[in-house]
Amino acid sequence: LILDIRPHNAHAAARLPSALSLCVPSTLLKRPTFPLARLAPMLPSTAARTRFAAWRDASRIVVYDADAPALSDRPALLGLLRKFRAEGFEASKEVAWVRGGFNAIYRERPDLLDRSPIVDEDGEEEDELGDMAPPMGLTAAPSFPTCIFLLTCMRTQVAANPFFDAIRQNLELAHGAGSSGEPIVLRLPRRVRRRVGDLPFDSQSPSSAEDLTRALELQFYKIELGEQRRLMGVMEHHSKESGTQASAGGIITAGLEKGNKNRYRNIWPFEHARVRLCKSRPDDDDYMNASYVQPLGTTKRYIATQGPLPATFADFWTLCWEQNVHVVVMLTREIESNTVKCGKYWDDGEYGPLRLKLLATDDTPEQEHRRKESEMNAGFFAAHVTLPHKAKGKGKRAGKERGRANEHPSTVRRVFQLKHTGYPRAPPRIITQLQYLDWPDFNVPSDPRGVLELIHEVEEAEGNEVDPSTGIARHAQGNPPVLLHCSAGVGRTGGFIAVDAVLDGLRRDMRKRREETEAGAAAGGSASPIRRVIEDMREQRMSLCQSLRQYVFVHRAIIE
Repeated sequence: LILDIRPHNAHAAARLPSALSLCVPSTLLKRPTFPLARLAPMLPSTAARTRFAAWRDASRIVVYDADAPALSDRPALLGLLRKFRAEGFEASKEVAWVRGGFNAIYRERPDLLDRSPIVDEDGEEEDELGDMAPPMGLTAAPSFPTCIFLLTCMRTQVAANPFFDAIRQNLELAHGAGSSGEPIVLRLPRRVRRRVGDLPFDSQSPSSAEDLTRALELQFYKIELGEQRRLMGVMEHHSKESGTQASAGGIITAGLEKGNKNRYRNIWPFEHARVRLCKSRPDDDDYMNASYVQPLGTTKRYIATQGPLPATFADFWTLCWEQNVHVVVMLTREIESNTVKCGKYWDDGEYGPLRLKLLATDDTPEQEHRRKESEMNAGFFAAHVTLPHKAKGKGKRAGKERGRANEHPSTVRRVFQLKHTGYPRAPPRIITQLQYLDWPDFNVPSDPRGVLELIHEVEEAEGNEVDPSTGIARHAQGNPPVLLHCSAGVGRTGGFIAVDAVLDGLRRDMRKRREETEAGAAAGGSASPIRRVIEDMREQRMSLCQSLRQYVFVHRAIIE
């Protein structure tokens, strides 16, 4: 059994003989809870699905992508291989991958490649996605055609879509969230349920939980559809401009050219919104995978970036210095599910002309050791367990929960001093980093109050800092951005920005209404709907708030 996990257009152009195209989001391949049985229906033809379903009978299984140099660099490959072993593929049989991927075969043994048109084993062409019946699940209704989320697999005359994995195709919309296909419901505690009507919806607020669930699906479906069309339009435009359909050359020029500076090969900043590092010499590199984000309805400014790589630690601190950053929000652990998500960029030391020194932290060596040990030893299939929210009640139970929360805090606070040797007269910069530990990758926190408390801590960190040379509060000196990152800098980062920005917009709207009421004016208009805010954010950085689950969580946090 040979599996090709490249985009389907690339597979259709050339492939290993008898290889099956498994054109699915890398998120699902990496996710240990997503079984092989749910991958099978995603194959493009009946014959392919039948062959894949018989994987237990294969003499060996071989998987390849475009250019994998090592398994450690391709967690999607590793995740798929582990699925076969975990689900019972015999230990005596080989599970293998192709070092260097398709590109290595193309260079060294092009005679092995099959370039003929793809034909089903029954002699019929593969199923066109436009004719596929939507699978049973959240969006089986005719208004939610699954093919919308798989545009990259359509046989159009444009370049292969490099954004395929970046936009995740939102299989949650097409297949449901859990293995049972249950919808992602907005679950609200009684204390806030009565306030559902206060949500900034596009139209009249839904009257039932089922209607509300459906309304959120429809809103997020439109967000995903808009992003798919936008990215496919960009691909087609640049394909025509360059006169070739085989390369994505000019789409996001800097992101493509500086591949070694990207943590993921398909999350790139748009040119119009990317943060450029200042160049002291003409041949200096100004690239960093970071984007300015200015949401609707708020004056708050953000910079969204990826979890720094060792090769970009100096760039990260350079950005902090040049962009006047005073608060860094880290929404990931260093290691999750035995996969490195972010480098430890905050060690004391020299980063180019910058000097970093830790001044204070509420972390302890024991807590850090326990955290690292659990992250390293948890294994690939370990589930992220979120501890209960800090108890505020009385009695033994509340005391025990408070004790657990203190032993395993959800937020780690670190305060640094940053100096620039190139500007000896500039006073040292004080930067506060807040690392939130309870937002698991591919998921959302079990309770939104932890994120709301984090937002409050960020506001405090912004407002309480005073410039030692002038005595003026930092927040009064212009409007410095908050720098946020998770691993890719799109999912959890986008969710946090959306909650913070919409809450700020709602507060501004309420103040405006009170002022208009006191002045005797009619209170008209409303805060920008959540959907519009996220749509606007995605035009600044792709895939912000990337899943339906995160979109539902944003609503839950705002209601809370």
